[in-house]
Amino acid sequence: GMKVHGRLYKVHRYFLERDSLFLRGALSTVQGTQSQPIELHGVSNQEFESLLDFFYDGMYRSSADAVPVSEWINLLAAASALKFNRAREHAIAAISDVSQRPTAIDMIVMAEKYGITKWLRPAYISFCKRTEPLQLNEAERIGLDKVVKLIQAREEFLRE
Repeated sequence: GMKVHGRLYKVHRYFLERDSLFLRGALSTVQGTQSQPIELHGVSNQEFESLLDFFYDGMYRSSADAVPVSEWINLLAAASALKFNRAREHAIAAISDVSQRPTAIDMIVMAEKYGITKWLRPAYISFCKRTEPLQLNEAERIGLDKVVKLIQAREEFLRE
């Protein structure tokens, strides 16, 4: 089994080892048993459950809009943390495709956190086009250097 934040999951090691070089390395050194589950760090329960849904419940066959965007974001987080490259690419594509795109600020935060540089430019443009000003909680989420860049980009955009 696998243990995430104290919760136990019965998981076939096969797909974990097949799809994640990181876990293949980690699992080769550990023999998980019924009594000694393997503990995973760096993912939340919801994130890990989205990863399991992806493999077991055919989420990988779902169109972007068939699944709530929060699920794709959880999948992106888990796949990035545990180095499941195929699942990660799938999540990136789905989040890029959903009709209810996350906000520009969300996209910038995720682009930075998960190293998805292709999301940055469209997110900056989308921020420049929106009418409401940057909110304090958004500024706190992206950090001062990004705030300055956003404001500069927006000023240029407005001048044009």
